[in-house]
Amino acid sequence: MTTSIIADVEESEEEIESKWKGYFVDNRYSAGGPANNKWYMDINMAFGNNHQFTATGSDEVGDFNFEDGKITDGKVTFRKAYNSHNVYYEGEIKGTKLEGQWWLEDVPSIKGDWAMWPATSADI
Repeated sequence: MTTSIIADVEESEEEIESKWKGYFVDNRYSAGGPANNKWYMDINMAFGNNHQFTATGSDEVGDFNFEDGKITDGKVTFRKAYNSHNVYYEGEIKGTKLEGQWWLEDVPSIKGDWAMWPATSADI
């Protein structure tokens, strides 16, 4: 998965699994740091047929799963499910990256930017 995410997913009839890195930006001030802090993610992605994907991973908030992941016409949507709450993500494919905005399920006004990309050997 180095040139175009969507091309690799469309061409494969089998599940594609790969390690990814990413971050989300929380615009709120937190006790641990200033507003607009980047929170980094380690992600194990699994792309299936019909442009769907799932993932498991962890970040500074905790362990999570990606649910209802879908890539359609260059657009990306999924739900990031923690034990305590859900976060919705929407974005688009930009080369080998996925980028967009997230928001909390219970408080949609709490939102920020995010990006994810396939991990390189230096990241693993």
